[in-house]
Amino acid sequence: MFDEVISGFIKGVFRFLGWLIMDVIFDLFIDPFIYSTGKLTLRVITLGQYRFDNPSHLTKFFIYSAGVIILLAGLYLTFYIAFMLIKTA
Repeated sequence: MFDEVISGFIKGVFRFLGWLIMDVIFDLFIDPFIYSTGKLTLRVITLGQYRFDNPSHLTKFFIYSAGVIILLAGLYLTFYIAFMLIKTA
């Protein structure tokens, strides 16, 4: 009986954490930045020739990949410039 209470509590905690991570953190904060950055990047790469109005799953993969790559590159560049300024000061 005590095992069922513990497993039920753990299941509830993991269900809450899954909801928190997927619905709140990812959908409200991370997803808009990555998707819009990737969409803009691919629009620039294709010189505006391709419309991303109703993308397929493969196109969404490329949008998210481009967004992650650009945001990580920007983060790297920011820290690189900051450390260079600290180093020369």
